[in-house]
Amino acid sequence: DCALISQGKAGDGAEVIQWTHTGGANQQWFPEPCGNGLYRFRSCHEPSLFLAIKNVKSADGADL
Repeated sequence: DCALISQGKAGDGAEVIQWTHTGGANQQWFPEPCGNGLYRFRSCHEPSLFLAIKNVKSADGADL
């Protein structure tokens, strides 16, 4: 399974869900170093978008 942009709807606040791997661009994420050993994940489907933690929560189970 992998994370994909739900229904291919790329845009701020788009839902990211777990789905069976199909190889689509909406399932592809490019890790980009931010420094200090940290990374952010850029969407290959829409390169201007990144994965983010909803409401900047750091607890287990936070939504992406």
